[in-house]
Parts: sequence; structure tokens; C-alpha cells
Amino acid sequence: MKKSLQLSFTFLIISIILSQGMMADAQKKNCPRKIPIKGSYCAPTICLDKCKKQHGTVGSCAEEKGFCNCACK
Repeated sequence: MKKSLQLSFTFLIISIILSQGMMADAQKKNCPRKIPIKGSYCAPTICLDKCKKQHGTVGSCAEEKGFCNCACK
């Protein structure tokens, strides 16, 4: 009985660790965050300001016109 309880507990711990890793990977897929900007012209200072206000991170102009890419924390 004691060994089966120990085996079950070990399996539970391993499952929790693996699921936490999978959740962290899923969150990284949403990076970088895109923020729309007015007009098609992008200035790096605008992106830095918008990303800092909305997400508390740094940002840069996206390759796609009219968007800033904000880094993830």
C-alpha cells in the first residue's frame, strides 16, 4: 500500500511539472504583442511610449505598417 501511494504521488508531481511547462510555452506564443498606431508612419519613440504605457515593456516598429511590436515580460 505504501509503495503504491508513493508511486501515485510521484506521478502526480511529474504531471504538475509537465503541465506548468506546457502552459508557459503557450503564453510565449502571444509574443510580441502588436499595438496599432495611427497612420502608416512608425517612429520608434511612439512605440516605446505606447508599449511602456500598455504593457510596461519596450517596443519597436513592426514590419507590418501601422503596428508596434511590444516585448513580453
